[in-house]
Amino acid sequence: MRTPRPSRRRTGPRRYRNPDNKEVAEKKFQEIAAAYETLSDDEQRRVYDQYGEAGGPNMGGGGGGGGAGGFRMPTNAFHLFETFFGSSGGGPRVEFNMEGGGFPGGFPGGFAGGFQNMGGFGGTGREGGFGKQERLGGMYDIHPNVQMLSPGNFADDKGWVRLVEFYAPWCGHCKELRPKWVQVAAALKGVVKVGAVDCDEHKELCSSHKVKGYPTIKAFVPVEGADSKVVIYKGQRTMAAIKNWALSLIPNKVDRVSKQSDLEALLGRCKSVSRGKGMAAWKVCVLLVTDKAETSPLYKSMSSLYDGKIAFGEVRGAVGKQFYTTASRTLLAVCNGDLKSLEVFEGKLQAERIKSWLDKFVGGKKCDRAVHVDASTDLGSLTTAQLKEYLREQGLACKGCLEKSDYVKRVREAITSTT
Repeated sequence: MRTPRPSRRRTGPRRYRNPDNKEVAEKKFQEIAAAYETLSDDEQRRVYDQYGEAGGPNMGGGGGGGGAGGFRMPTNAFHLFETFFGSSGGGPRVEFNMEGGGFPGGFPGGFAGGFQNMGGFGGTGREGGFGKQERLGGMYDIHPNVQMLSPGNFADDKGWVRLVEFYAPWCGHCKELRPKWVQVAAALKGVVKVGAVDCDEHKELCSSHKVKGYPTIKAFVPVEGADSKVVIYKGQRTMAAIKNWALSLIPNKVDRVSKQSDLEALLGRCKSVSRGKGMAAWKVCVLLVTDKAETSPLYKSMSSLYDGKIAFGEVRGAVGKQFYTTASRTLLAVCNGDLKSLEVFEGKLQAERIKSWLDKFVGGKKCDRAVHVDASTDLGSLTTAQLKEYLREQGLACKGCLEKSDYVKRVREAITSTT
C-alpha cells in the first residue's frame, strides 16, 4: 500500500525565489515597489476606484486581520500583490490605513523568508510594516527625475539651482506632496536639480539644515564667491506654484545684445587675453540669436552653471542679422572674441545636448586651437599656451624655447616664411 505523498498546496504567502537571476529578482522587487506606491497614494487610489475596472478586486484575507471595509485596488497592483504575497482567499477584507505611514502593525509575522538573500518583511509602526533594514530606500526611488540625497551627494551639482524636499516616510503631508513633487521634477528637468532627503534615514543631515517639520522645501541658489544661498519655500504646495518659484530663483548671467557696441563689449570678455572679473576663463562667448522677448529658463540656467568660464549673450534685433539664420533661435560659439572662429550648435536646444556641446570648450583648449594668426596679429597679446598650440598645429618645433618671448619669435618666423 503506497504511502500518500504530502500535499504541496501552498497555504501561506507565495514567495519569489530566483537565486540564479538577480536581474529578474531586482525587476520583480521594483514592480512590487510600484504597486506599494499605488496602495499608499490616496489620489491614485481614488482615480482607480472611480475610473478603473470597477476599482479592481477587494483585497481579501490570507495575510492578517484588519477590519471590514478596506479599499479597492487597481487590477495591476492587486495581481502583483497576489502573485508575490499570496492569494486573496475568502477571509475578511484587509483594511489599510496609509495616513499613519504604511501598513499599520505590519503583516503579522512578516513575509517569512522574503526574497532570496533579502530577508523577510516585518516590523511595525512608522516603518509601515517593512522591516527597517528592508526599506525601499525612499519615496522617490522609482522616479528618475528626483535624486535621493544623502550626506555623500548632497553638495553635488554646484552651479545649479537645487530644489530639495526634506521628508519623513510616515508623514501624511509628505505622501500627499509626492505626486506633485514628481511632476515638478519632470517639468524642471535640465533646468533645476530636484532632490529629496529621507529624514528618518539621514537625521543628522536634516538637523544640520534646521529641518523642524515635514515636508520642508528649500532651494539652494548658487552665489558667486560664496556658498549657496538657502531660500525656504512658504507658498502653496501645488505643482505650478513650486515650479514657478524655482524658475524665479535661477540667476541670469546673460548679457542682452541689441546694439553693435553691446556685441563688441561681450566679445571683449572672451578675448584671447581676457583676465579678471567678468571675463570668460575658457575664452569662449556663446550667443543665442533669438526673436523671443524673454530669456528662457534653460538659457539662464546654462549661464549660471558656466558662470566665469563662458560668457553668454542674447542677440536681438538688427544686430543679429549678421548671423544668417532661418530659425527663430540659433546658438553660436565664438572663440577668443574672433567672429572668424564662429561655430553653430547643431540639433535641438535641449539641456543635455547644449551641456555636452559646451563641455567641449572645457579648460580653453578648444579656443586655443582656434586662434587665428597672421602677419597682422599682435603676437604679444596671445598666451604662451596659444602660441604653443599654433606651432603644434603647424607641425613646427621650438627647440630651446623657455620664455614666452622665445615662442613669439618662433611663431613670427613661421608666419614670415609662409608670406
